[in-house]
Amino acid sequence: MIYCEDCRVKEDLKKPLTYPYHKYSLQECEICHLKRFCYDYPALLTKKTYDSNEKLLDKAIQNEYRRMCEEFIIAYVKGTYAGATDHLETMNVKKAFIHKDGEVDWYGTYELRKRIREGYELKNRR
Repeated sequence: MIYCEDCRVKEDLKKPLTYPYHKYSLQECEICHLKRFCYDYPALLTKKTYDSNEKLLDKAIQNEYRRMCEEFIIAYVKGTYAGATDHLETMNVKKAFIHKDGEVDWYGTYELRKRIREGYELKNRR
């Protein structure tokens, strides 16, 4: 779901758990249909309460993101080892977690780790 800050407040939607590191880009809001800076966040995760089917769907989504987090790597960007896994940085990034209601939110954790990798790549390209 793509929504702007104004619609988030009006509709009482949650802020992304990875805020302020969550992607915030110029897009068309799905609620007001105006082109603004918007959050891109799964619609299921913006809800305050879930029914039983949505809980099962959320569990399946979280399991998939957990698998993606376990396979997450950071590779060297330049030099003779470019493209090879940087094991030290990979272990450091695997220590980053987002918690929601006492549990790990794997979607938020994956998004945070992607942002960390983007920063690592940007830093090491120079």
